[in-house]
Amino acid sequence: MATFLYRLGRFAFRRRWPIVPAALALLGERAWWMPRWLDRIPQNVDVEGEQLRYQLDRSDQRQQPEEAPVAL
Repeated sequence: MATFLYRLGRFAFRRRWPIVPAALALLGERAWWMPRWLDRIPQNVDVEGEQLRYQLDRSDQRQQPEEAPVAL
């Protein structure tokens, strides 16, 4: 069964690989159409988590107390 699924996946990938770019080329600008209601929603896409990293760094700085100066 696993061999069948593996072969089916490879078959599907090889058939779709040239079709998707060709369809995008044929559709042109229409391929990137977005409904108006979806365009009104504020989009804040953070793929690599930069905003989360920034917020975590800020919370770490607030939680760490400053060290007392060491007298020599």
